[in-house]
Amino acid sequence: MDLGGRSGPRLRNIGSSRDTGFGIAGASYDARLDGALTELSYYWSLEQSRIVPKLGLEYVRAATGALHEVGGLDPLMASGATLERSRLLAGAEIGHYWIVDRKVLDLSAYGKFVDNFSQAFSSVVVSLGAQSITVQGIGESRYGADAGAAASLSLSNTARVYLNYDARFRAALQSHQGTLGIEFKW
Repeated sequence: MDLGGRSGPRLRNIGSSRDTGFGIAGASYDARLDGALTELSYYWSLEQSRIVPKLGLEYVRAATGALHEVGGLDPLMASGATLERSRLLAGAEIGHYWIVDRKVLDLSAYGKFVDNFSQAFSSVVVSLGAQSITVQGIGESRYGADAGAAASLSLSNTARVYLNYDARFRAALQSHQGTLGIEFKW
């Protein structure tokens, strides 16, 4: 979230290239992503357990400039696109930790209800030679859920291993992701 003033839009220049079979077609276009997330939570500690109810509000706006390939066979052109989304998230995390042989084992799980109460997606016109097609942007379903679990084992004050699982459940989409990691602090 940008709370201060700035002298102009923050743009990223993106380059692409593809082999058309008769040379490389390349393009350059700009992209911008702005967003804000605020979360309200309360931490209830029950000895070595915790319950953390959470309520969040998120806003995201993304825009890409037009793409015009140069070179190769049948260079591609596409119009710019924008999307805006506002969502409400409500849920809770539960967790418990154990101390075993001076090591901390922490297990937790969370669940969130997601309401995408406002979504706007522009269409994109894609042209290849003399042919063109208009493609409408695709949004998430209005309602959905996020869920996940985590396990963390602190080996010392400076090292830990962890395993995370996150899932997204929407009307026409399911996403599952796992992370296994080792963390060192110094």
